[in-house]
Amino acid sequence: MKKILLRIYEWLKIKHEPQFEVQEKHQVEKAMVIDGVQYYQFSDINNMMTGRAFTALDFYNELSMRCTREYLTEHCDAMESILNGGSIDLINIAQLHTQLKERLTMILDPDIVYKIASVVYFDENEQPYTYDHRYNQKKIEKWKTLDADFFLQIPLNDLIPFLDLSEVDLKNYWETAGMINQKHLANISTLKLGKTKNNEF
Repeated sequence: MKKILLRIYEWLKIKHEPQFEVQEKHQVEKAMVIDGVQYYQFSDINNMMTGRAFTALDFYNELSMRCTREYLTEHCDAMESILNGGSIDLINIAQLHTQLKERLTMILDPDIVYKIASVVYFDENEQPYTYDHRYNQKKIEKWKTLDADFFLQIPLNDLIPFLDLSEVDLKNYWETAGMINQKHLANISTLKLGKTKNNEF
C-alpha cells in the first residue's frame, strides 16, 4: 500500500511541475506568436539537449539530400513496384530517376523546413528536452494551413543560414516548390499502383 501511495505522489508531483523546467545553461525564451499560439525556443538553438538535437540532425540530413525520408521510402516502393511488375518499363524508371535528380537542384523542400521549425519552436504543451513526433506532426499540419505566410513570420535565416531570398522571392519559391513536390509524389503514387505515365514523360 505504501508503494502505491508513493507512486501516486510521484505521479501528482510530475503533473504539477511547470512545463518549462530547464537547467540554467539552457535558457528558454519567447520566440513568436503564430495563429494565436505562443512559441518558445532555446536562447542558443545550437545548445539543445539530445532529445531535440538528434531529431534536428536527422532533419538537417534530409535538408542536405533535398528529400524527406518519407519521400525516399515512397520512391523505393515505386521502383520495386516497377521492377516486380513483370515486364520492366524503362521509361517509368527514367521518370523516377529524373524526379530524384530534379530534387538535387531545389534550394530546399518546404516539408523539411517545417520539420526543422517544429524542433526549434515548441509551445507550452511540449517538453523542451524531448521531441514528440506525433504531436509535432499535428503542429506541422496546422502550420501548413498558413501556407507561405508561416515562413514570413519566423526568422528563417536562423534555421537555414545559407538561404538568401527576399519575402517576394520566398513566397514565389515556396509555392513553386510545393507544387513540384505534389507532382512528384502524385507520379510516385501512380507508379506504385502499376499505372504507366509514359504519355506525360
